[in-house]
Amino acid sequence: MRGWIKIHRSICDNWIFQRPDYFRAWINLLVRANHKEKKKLFNNSLVTINRGEVVSSLSALSKKWNMTIGRTRHFLQLLEKDQMILKKNGRDFTHLSICNYETYQDLQHAHNTLTAHSQQIDNKSIANPSQHLKNVKNVKKERKKENAREDFEIQKALFDKLRERFGLMEDHYPAYRHHIEAMILRWKDKTEFLVDAFISDSDSEIRDLRYLCEQGIDKYAAPKIKRAEFKKTPNGEFVAYCKKCGQQLFFPNLKSINTSSDCHAADLVATRPTNGMKYASTTNPKNISPQP
Repeated sequence: MRGWIKIHRSICDNWIFQRPDYFRAWINLLVRANHKEKKKLFNNSLVTINRGEVVSSLSALSKKWNMTIGRTRHFLQLLEKDQMILKKNGRDFTHLSICNYETYQDLQHAHNTLTAHSQQIDNKSIANPSQHLKNVKNVKKERKKENAREDFEIQKALFDKLRERFGLMEDHYPAYRHHIEAMILRWKDKTEFLVDAFISDSDSEIRDLRYLCEQGIDKYAAPKIKRAEFKKTPNGEFVAYCKKCGQQLFFPNLKSINTSSDCHAADLVATRPTNGMKYASTTNPKNISPQP
């Protein structure tokens, strides 16, 4: 891939600049867009791709942008809603046309347009500075509303996934909104992956959405534990240690060890760490024998 594209500084004021993953995906679209018309064979179909257009598939785009297919579809919907792209779906592909491509990628047109636009703004600012300030405030207010709508859509999509698992009613969303927000704030882009991991875990014993959001989902972010390493006491309990403080913990079965410690929410290990000897029991510990 050769050549270059032009990006105007005003992109820093666009909503797309506030999300690194969205901004990266948008730049990738601009770079991949055709700079001249050509024909391409796509899934045995001959497709004419005009200047400023991209032909791909949701799966290919999601892989390229390191997003889930659901988030990729949502991102394209936001672009279409903001009239940044036009989208038409083929039988086996997605055909995207970038709006105003000629305006920003044609050198002379872009120069004339931006010069006239800048002069117009400067003239209005000099003639009526109070009105200009008011317009700026209105733009910021609208941008804030758009961001709030986008955040709501992401949070509601996660809640709908979990609602099906827990069997919650639709009108219960406001009661769990703050817990969903906290979970997204903590795990950011990993949140959807962790939620999907929980949903696919049919053996999970978590039955409360609030507990899942607060701490239950942490287990799906922790590395998998080799549970066969843990030793078993004569009375049938399994022994584990907090990796941070070394506190000794007992579990009724191996499955229940696949969690973090309650004391420090740290990983559990099969042997007591050397930095955790302050929690070593002063009394005789239970007799521990290797797991049969």
